[in-house]
Amino acid sequence: MANIPGDWWRPTPGSTSEHRIQFAAAALTIATSSFALAALTWTLASTDDGRIKALLWWCFGVTAAGAYVILQLTKREHRETRFARAVQPIHGAHHGLRDAAYERYIMGAPETAWSSTVEASLQQFAAGFSVATGAACHATIKRLDDPGGAAGRSAASSDDLVVETYLRSASRSTTLRPGVPANTVGRNSDYRQLLSPDADNRCWHHDDLLQLDPALYDNPHWPERPTRKNVPYRTTMVWPIRKVILDGTTTSPREVYIHGFLTVDSTEPGVFDYERHFELGAAYADHLLSVLWEQKELRNVHGAVVNGTANSKQKNQGPGS
Repeated sequence: MANIPGDWWRPTPGSTSEHRIQFAAAALTIATSSFALAALTWTLASTDDGRIKALLWWCFGVTAAGAYVILQLTKREHRETRFARAVQPIHGAHHGLRDAAYERYIMGAPETAWSSTVEASLQQFAAGFSVATGAACHATIKRLDDPGGAAGRSAASSDDLVVETYLRSASRSTTLRPGVPANTVGRNSDYRQLLSPDADNRCWHHDDLLQLDPALYDNPHWPERPTRKNVPYRTTMVWPIRKVILDGTTTSPREVYIHGFLTVDSTEPGVFDYERHFELGAAYADHLLSVLWEQKELRNVHGAVVNGTANSKQKNQGPGS
């Protein structure tokens, strides 16, 4: 993970030290304010007055409410600061993809060479999300293997497409649940949602997967009885690495080339904000496609685009035009 340094007076954004200092500051604010108001009330109030207990409780209540407001404002400021600081590693991640594309298409380097550059880029991308969310994040590039040989463009059944791990930002031990032969789209809710014909889903995410009904969420890498201690992550965002070739019409189906998926996850629930983090991942997924696209697939897709454009022109011209 890339090291994003803090200022001399501020810890590294998104680090454990930052969380501890933030918690200590809030606790110190509550304690100091409470003791100060209690001491003032004790001084001004008459010991013979039966209202002293009520005044003390009032002091603690007002202090707690004020501390809560201050804590929320501090959290908001930290979110804005973290998001701004995430630009540096995200920028570095896109630089890495540019270099990988140069190595592959201009220098003609073998995959073992340029894929290591993509891996370093993915590590920068995960570091950027860790800074932006304030939680440790893990990123993975998945690719689709079509048993029918259509390279992810099979129209027969998307449920049969096999999802394979291509690169990870950090090593992670993963095994399939006993009895599951392969990690297919049909067996994994993270990817099945994105290939649903009912909607054009650009991203799928959930704040806490453990809160989902096991009958509705399935993951071949999860145990039969998932708990906080035995699942690899609790929250995730998934983007398709894809190119929409032709938009569907009433007379022709929608054609989409899907190379795979970009995933970001964390063991801490509730760290992703769709409105804030969607564009970061979507831009990176789009850039990934330009690097990972196989040339033979590129020719096939180019032919589909040309044929689709020609067909569209003929439909628009109509008879006798």
